[in-house]
Amino acid sequence: ERRDALAGAVRSELPQLTLTSLPQGGLHLWCRLPDDADDVRIVADAGAAGVVVSAGSPCFAGDPPAPHLRLTYAGAGPAELVVAVL
Repeated sequence: ERRDALAGAVRSELPQLTLTSLPQGGLHLWCRLPDDADDVRIVADAGAAGVVVSAGSPCFAGDPPAPHLRLTYAGAGPAELVVAVL
């Protein structure tokens, strides 16, 4: 339920992001950002606004660099996840 709420909010409110997959389990969604995006800067700006996300580019050490965000849906309820996206 939390995964679906977060994925739905990302798809409707942040169409510039691409969900790389919809996991059957786990705790995170991976979102591909536009090529010119700076995921580390976005994470810093989100943190300053009270929203915690993780930069994905450091997690892809063996792949060509590309900006991603890792969005966790484990610690909040569906309504809170939707509000976080807004």
